[in-house]
Amino acid sequence: MVVSSREMMLVLFETTQKETVCTVFIYSPTFQPYILFWDDIRLVGRAFAGVVELKQPDGSWNKVCADHFWTPQVAAVACHHLGFDGTARTRARGIQTHEKHFSKLQCKGSEESLEQCQSVIANSCSTNREAYLFCGRPRAVKDHPANCTDRQFLCRSENKCIPSRWRCDYVSDCSDGADEVNCTPSTDIPLSSHYLRLLRVTGRRNEGILEFNLANQWGTVCDDGFDIVAANVACKQLGFHYGAEKVKSFGGGSGQIWIDEINCLGNETSILECRRNNFAAHDCTHAEDVGLVCKTSPNPEGCGVPKADPKSRRIVGGHTSTRGSWPWIASIFLHIPPMSQEQFCAGSLVNDEWILTAAHCFDRTTDKRDIRIRLGEYNLHHRDSSEQTFNVTELFLHPLYTKASHDFDIALIKLNRPADTSTGYVNNICLPLASEDNFQSDYCFVAGWGNTGSSASSKTNVLQEAKIPLLGNDVCKSIYGQLTSNMMCGGYVFGGIDTCQGDSGGPLSCRRNGRWELGGVISWGNGCAQVMKPGVYTRAKPYLQWITDTLLGKTAPSTAAPARLHINSLFGR
Repeated sequence: MVVSSREMMLVLFETTQKETVCTVFIYSPTFQPYILFWDDIRLVGRAFAGVVELKQPDGSWNKVCADHFWTPQVAAVACHHLGFDGTARTRARGIQTHEKHFSKLQCKGSEESLEQCQSVIANSCSTNREAYLFCGRPRAVKDHPANCTDRQFLCRSENKCIPSRWRCDYVSDCSDGADEVNCTPSTDIPLSSHYLRLLRVTGRRNEGILEFNLANQWGTVCDDGFDIVAANVACKQLGFHYGAEKVKSFGGGSGQIWIDEINCLGNETSILECRRNNFAAHDCTHAEDVGLVCKTSPNPEGCGVPKADPKSRRIVGGHTSTRGSWPWIASIFLHIPPMSQEQFCAGSLVNDEWILTAAHCFDRTTDKRDIRIRLGEYNLHHRDSSEQTFNVTELFLHPLYTKASHDFDIALIKLNRPADTSTGYVNNICLPLASEDNFQSDYCFVAGWGNTGSSASSKTNVLQEAKIPLLGNDVCKSIYGQLTSNMMCGGYVFGGIDTCQGDSGGPLSCRRNGRWELGGVISWGNGCAQVMKPGVYTRAKPYLQWITDTLLGKTAPSTAAPARLHINSLFGR
């Protein structure tokens, strides 16, 4: 460490039976005088990766500044100090929150622990970047016995070394659970059958302070590391099947703070399956108590409300809708570099980051690099300020969908960022609730940019709409023998009004209780607007659980098809 002539440094060494602790005093116009003891280091994020923070004598935590001091040598020592073997990788990210102090580290790389490195405390970070660290995951050692350090615990059944701090943390990191044996206090403290609850603050049953019961005492959970993934796990455990709407502070609770540094992957059925500190091991105050708002329905607030009312126009026939009538409809484009793109399907915005569409739209390609999504679209050949264009980060086809049967013809697309629903020209459509009756013998609306006649040359550029009746399944099944309970028919038996090629995946919008719900997804049919050949739609209601699980990250995305194809091969219904 270099100290300028305007600074004075005093280094004191205190030797104990176990180690030598280096305390650094810095007096400087730029550095705040501070005494640093290496009481602890933590990664805020995941068990083996996260933002690097150092604990200070007053119990607070300083983030480490990612400047020229933040080197691979420092990262290697930090991971070794934490009890990890193998490689260490440095990363940096923009500072997320305002900090009063930052730590700066300087290590040669040969040190056994961070106590042997040099440090300073600064009032600011010149790069405005905070240190992020990846440590090598614990792995089994082959060919010879694992040689664990004094900061590690040996899992004999797998011959691997894990960080000592993972021992007795109520999570079995050894395959035989050896790291949770002979703990003090015992990790098999009996829990009540319902050890999680929301302490109501506003009177609403789906929101409040999250409380945990251990040894017959209710306490709270600290918000360190507690994100929307952990919130989803907690809300589903509490019986809210749609997961969490958000993490929110409802003020401080009372009693013991039981859990801190919780980190969930999202597939857990209980927060006790998530990685966390030992019970009651925390550095929090009740000002940091976790509060939750759990979802009571799959729908975002304010869904199903358009900017303009529909006017019962036709798709086949070329009559246009009113701009803003269907703010949830998405236009799906095939992007062909460098400049060409063509609309080939449609979809519905069901959540600010998710589009629901038809699986058959992607029969020939599932390469998300080829797909663009546009919301707020009205005229395909005219760019409006209301339009929002997105790339695709993930594509989820229903796992039971097959091209031959037309069944399970449903898919979800995740956008690369949330849509802006504040303009009135973009909004979510409501999903039907499981408790609601099916739409039967109702009039619903379809909309899209598909063909308005029997040929591809009749494709429209302006959004069309049509009001159609829903037909009973007995009538529909007599026409289409392969109809399943996941499908329904809509349209006129005498023809003339129907969806057509290019409309696939678009919404069947049905009105209930003053708002629009997604009754179905435009799927298939025999021709367009022909006599006794109504359109067939994928019902939305049977797929509510799959939709919810996908939005919560519990399903796997579809793998990409290798070939890139021309737009003409992609047209569906």
